[in-house]
Amino acid sequence: MAEELQERIPLIIKELDSRIDILKKASLIHQLNTSIIESSEKLDVHEVTKLVFSEKLLNQLVQYLMVADSLHNIALRTLEFFSYDETARAKIVETEAIDISFGLLRSKDYETIVATLSFLDALLAPEVIHLFNRRPRLRLFLSLLKMHQLEYIPCILDIVELTLQSKQKFEIISLGFRPVLEEIIRECQELKPLQKTHRKLVKLHKDCVVWEKFYTAQVEREQNIEEEHTDSTVVEKTPTK
Repeated sequence: MAEELQERIPLIIKELDSRIDILKKASLIHQLNTSIIESSEKLDVHEVTKLVFSEKLLNQLVQYLMVADSLHNIALRTLEFFSYDETARAKIVETEAIDISFGLLRSKDYETIVATLSFLDALLAPEVIHLFNRRPRLRLFLSLLKMHQLEYIPCILDIVELTLQSKQKFEIISLGFRPVLEEIIRECQELKPLQKTHRKLVKLHKDCVVWEKFYTAQVEREQNIEEEHTDSTVVEKTPTK
């Protein structure tokens, strides 16, 4: 299996590097995915990645995502597989793959969004959460969460969880994630059988409640300090008779 994979992959990479149309490239990446899946039945993810992954292939996949008008999920599945390997993940983070993915999340195509979120979830780790929890990106995740799509929720919950553990935790509160999580608990009964996801949802809602109280108290405290400072300044400037 390893020898067969080593023979097949260079041929696919060589064809991807040639001047062929985008549909042919999609077909080649699909062949690559098929080879990876077949190999994964006998080898673990790290062994397969070691045999298949290269910076040249990575760049070809990223380039495909940049120029393709459709079928993005084909390349996203390949990148998702590689993301489970620590060495490959570090290389992927250095590319434009994450930036491109946030563009794809704005598409109207359900399969593209699901594949993008699945890839981002595989890539997600505490050391890269800062690439996910910038305010505009959190706002995008919030808009997706409001759709109550079951396939969207697990990845977004993972991002919320890591963000609440980071310095950006108050972005989750100020953007209003807590009411949306509460709404999903109340209305999405389909989540209850998915026990792991449902437990995480309930826990994150409770965490948001706690941090929301803390955040509200902090804002009120800062406002009081500002008002006191303003009052003292007015008193100082008031002329005496």
